Amino acid sequence: MNPLRKKRLLIIVALLAGVGLAVTLALGALQKNINLFYTPS
Repeated sequence: MNPLRKKRLLIIVALLAGVGLAVTLALGALQKNINLFYTPS
């Protein structure tokens, strides 16, 4: 694998890990308010 593809792959993996971490932290912070996301029907 050439260096450019390796660098690009590393950036994509790091980005996905960061997004996953952000989602996990957001859901953890909203865990007590998670019922706000459900419709009141």
